[in-house]
Amino acid sequence: MVASHGRRRWAALLLGVAAGCTPNNDGDGGVGGSGGDGGDTSVSSSGDVGSGGDGGTGGDGGDTSVSSSGDGGSGGDGGSGGDGGSGGDGGSGGGGAICIPGAQVACPYSGPPDTQGVGRCAAGLRTCNESGTSYGPCEGEVLPAPEDCSVADDEDCDGVADGDDADCVCVPGTEVLCYSGGLDTLGVGACKAGKAQCREDGSGFGPCVGEVLPGPETCATPVDDDCDGQANEEGDGCACLPGEVIPCYSGPPGTEGTGRCAGGTARCDAQGTGFGPCEGEVLPAPETCLTPIDDDCDGQVNEEGESCVCPPNQRVSCYSGPPSKENVGACTPGTALCDAQGTSLGPCEGDVLPQPESCATPVDDDCDGEVNENGSDCAPRIIAHWVKQLSGASITAVAVDAFENTIVAGSFTSPVDLGAGPLLPRTAGTEAFVAKFDPSGHVLFANTFEGEDHAAIDIATDASGNIALLGTVLNLDHLDDFSYYELYHRVAKLDPSGGLLWHRDYVAILEAGRAVAMNAAGDVFLAGVTEQSPGHGFVRKLEGATGALAWQRRLGDDDDFELLGDITTRENGDIVTVGSVSATQLVAGELVHRACGELITLSPAGEVLDRTCIGDRAETWQLAMDASGNTVLGSADSPGARRVSRFDGAAASLWSRGFVSVQELRLGVDGPGNVVLAGSFTGTGTLGLGADTLTSAGGEDVYLARLDPDGNAVFVETYGDAGDQRVRHLAVSAEGSVVIAGTFAGTITLGESPLVAATAQDTFLARVGF
Repeated sequence: MVASHGRRRWAALLLGVAAGCTPNNDGDGGVGGSGGDGGDTSVSSSGDVGSGGDGGTGGDGGDTSVSSSGDGGSGGDGGSGGDGGSGGDGGSGGGGAICIPGAQVACPYSGPPDTQGVGRCAAGLRTCNESGTSYGPCEGEVLPAPEDCSVADDEDCDGVADGDDADCVCVPGTEVLCYSGGLDTLGVGACKAGKAQCREDGSGFGPCVGEVLPGPETCATPVDDDCDGQANEEGDGCACLPGEVIPCYSGPPGTEGTGRCAGGTARCDAQGTGFGPCEGEVLPAPETCLTPIDDDCDGQVNEEGESCVCPPNQRVSCYSGPPSKENVGACTPGTALCDAQGTSLGPCEGDVLPQPESCATPVDDDCDGEVNENGSDCAPRIIAHWVKQLSGASITAVAVDAFENTIVAGSFTSPVDLGAGPLLPRTAGTEAFVAKFDPSGHVLFANTFEGEDHAAIDIATDASGNIALLGTVLNLDHLDDFSYYELYHRVAKLDPSGGLLWHRDYVAILEAGRAVAMNAAGDVFLAGVTEQSPGHGFVRKLEGATGALAWQRRLGDDDDFELLGDITTRENGDIVTVGSVSATQLVAGELVHRACGELITLSPAGEVLDRTCIGDRAETWQLAMDASGNTVLGSADSPGARRVSRFDGAAASLWSRGFVSVQELRLGVDGPGNVVLAGSFTGTGTLGLGADTLTSAGGEDVYLARLDPDGNAVFVETYGDAGDQRVRHLAVSAEGSVVIAGTFAGTITLGESPLVAATAQDTFLARVGF
């Protein structure tokens, strides 16, 4: 209403100016004629145009000006003017001017009311003609039109310019990249984007032109048709991956890898349609004594062929006793020298023939498969519950849980069968395993840990049968051109079925884990040493439920080096560990070097309760705890000399025993407090284990001994032959059964039948009782 009122006032103003510019509009003499009907010429004081009244009879030269009162003007000499229009000023007599020539006024807007003055939309104008008697047509009106997306304006008068208008999707004629396939295939193999052009009206883009989408893989083309990152890996005509190399061998089965025979390789052609010829293979040839190798690849050298009896000038295996006794017990083959022509053998030398059985030796003298079973001086001492030969495995830790199950951890690089089928390596490096056997030796589970260069260090169990495992893990995630890698120490907790509950990793360049222990509640304790100089020992408690750090205690001053060894727990919750301290201190103005073995007791909260120096510094320590809380400690005094000591709960010494000619020593304690020892020894002597003289059959032999709670030797038994046999790990149950694991060459007889090494250093695992 305000705008409309303004336009009316503007019209009244235009008319007022026109009246002022025409002061005289008289008739020319005589009596005027009758006035015509008044047009809509007067302007009311309210702003509306009034209807003129009938003009009065014009007089002679009457005044025709418009009066301010709105009454008609007086005629010349006598004609009275007509009545004025209602509501307006009086109309002029005759036909007078109504506007100023050339003046313009707005005309009514014919578009939607809400579009006037929005965007480009505007009302038109009418222009007063030259005579000032009327207005011309309405011109210049701009009404809403379809939006033109190529012009930056609001043509449809909706208040939104092109850039923000929903009708304008794009700029006409522009192009964008487009792709209608899966984004994970764009730019892979043959797949590529196309282009789409904006339509002329800007309402959207046209079709995607030139894109290449995934298609069925085919070896008819050299590209990756299905855009999965592999070319010609499958599909029509595909037989192999281009460039793939596989081993091949075309010789008779069973000959590859024997004698001169070796496999070759075949390479897949560039199209993936098939493999090329087998290159580099070596096939069997007729055997001849002219070469020192196995020409026909049957596993024997110069065993046949013209004039062949044996490899010329070589010693070959021979045995002059009963064939069924060879390689049984103590009976082993000797050697005979082949003549220069390979046509005959000399006498058999060095073979061991069956002898009467005697318990003075730890071997099967009569080579019947049983050790010390019928000798006149034999009495049974040890009962073998079960014995296993685990070729290909390296055992690094053993434990016995509260249910008399045996837990074993170790590593392997080639297939190994622990009793539940072969474990196959998945990488080229070392892989770790953990296995569980019931009291009868049946495997309950055998799990491997995926990853390269994993190794197990120590294991422990709690009252519920959960397992704590300490090992190392090679992390290849940070490998950069094989110039950098990270080695971690990992502590893992497994449930009784071998399922992983949690694990925690620690960077090995910062610290080294040495041993783990568990309390009855299932919490895990880690003993180790920091790798910075000077190094310090530490004990860390991890919550049994989550593996979260409960506390950590550093052991050692700034100038100390704490080389921590084993760790165990008491029934009251105390933690006991042992280590070697090396320190240089300033005493009375002089530097004094101190080296000491320490027995350290911590409270369940990690506070140090006691640190007792128990002798000279040693590099290896082992701990075992008896039911009374006494600690049994094994240590290495010097090469070939070992010591076993017993301390009460206050670290006071109860007894100590030294052993000589002992290369390895492992210990454990049974329920009554007897101490079980196992390891290896060399030479001849009592070893400090009673009055009996023990003699190694050659190299290192295994010994198994038991001391009573006061440290007195009850008995000792030895096992081995001319090769090396060693016990590496030992665990003792509360009921007194003993689990031993070790390595052997040649043969070792722990049960009814001897184990014969399949490799230069084979592995055994046995559970025995007294």
